[in-house]
Amino acid sequence: MPPRSTPHAPLEEVKVPQVKNVGRIVVPVADLDAAIEFDTSKLGFNLAADVPLGDGRRWVELALQRPRRHPVGDCREPVGGANGAFQRALGDG
Repeated sequence: MPPRSTPHAPLEEVKVPQVKNVGRIVVPVADLDAAIEFDTSKLGFNLAADVPLGDGRRWVELALQRPRRHPVGDCREPVGGANGAFQRALGDG
């Protein structure tokens, strides 16, 4: 039986928490060497760890370079840095 339609009450403003920091993100890839090359040369990441685990497996960690702050004041968007490199790599910047 389909639900009956009812008039909706006005929506209340909902506060959504903002993500302020990201510790780690796991991204499985088929070719680690190609991913490292792309992420470091095109997106501006630094290779933080490359640990052999045996049987041809590796644990790789990449780190963002610290974004520069806008010279005029507090700016929520980094100027250049990995964000700008990411946009350029995708052809958006």
